[in-house]
Amino acid sequence: MSNQNSTFDVGKNVAKLREECGYSLEQVVSAMKDLGYNWNRTTLFNIEHNLRRLQFQEAYDLLTCLKLDPMKDLVLLCRKDNPSLSVLADSKRTEYARKLIKAWNEYVKASEMYEETIRYDKEHQYITPEWEKLSRDYFALVDEEFRKSVNSAQADVRWGETYLHDFPIPPAPARDGDGHDDASPMPPQDELKDQ
Repeated sequence: MSNQNSTFDVGKNVAKLREECGYSLEQVVSAMKDLGYNWNRTTLFNIEHNLRRLQFQEAYDLLTCLKLDPMKDLVLLCRKDNPSLSVLADSKRTEYARKLIKAWNEYVKASEMYEETIRYDKEHQYITPEWEKLSRDYFALVDEEFRKSVNSAQADVRWGETYLHDFPIPPAPARDGDGHDDASPMPPQDELKDQ
């Protein structure tokens, strides 16, 4: 039973995921046996070469054995062009880095607007010196906590506990409102402000 006319190659995708997750045929067969399946090396070989169909429940449990999230990663078995896990992880890191840089720049811009508002209110005598001090002290506290959080943030190195496949395919480069590539890892230097 060949899948030559199929739009995707489940067997090839199973083999690719198994190898990328670092499991041998024997390890996967053993884990599937632990879940109650009567699998052997031939069973998995036949699945990986599209000589045997992979049932839905088997696919779900197979992804669990590979330490993937079946609810998110089932799509990886069905894609025609299945990028590697490292490509997916890299695209996810790139998108998050872009979002963090954008959030940082918005924070810096809001901080500048805050300072401008205080200056304007003081110049026009809309605030008392006491309120200005209280406001600046409060902002300094928020700013210090925000910067501490940003500086202490570390990537989660527990690969098996993070979901790499929130995106079925790596996002295509899209233009943001500033005309920059959203998928580019870093914006031009003029976008980065007082980091």
